[in-house]
Amino acid sequence: MEFINYSKCSTCKKAKDFLDSNNIKYVDRQIKDNNPSYDEIKN
Repeated sequence: MEFINYSKCSTCKKAKDFLDSNNIKYVDRQIKDNNPSYDEIKN
């Protein structure tokens, strides 16, 4: 799973903590550094 987040967002931090505590594997993608394209959001 790809986890697109903003590091200063408290909701994103909570979601990341949830993923970590439930051993859910993900690829961390910072939205500030790598914005998703229109097609990615559409999918």
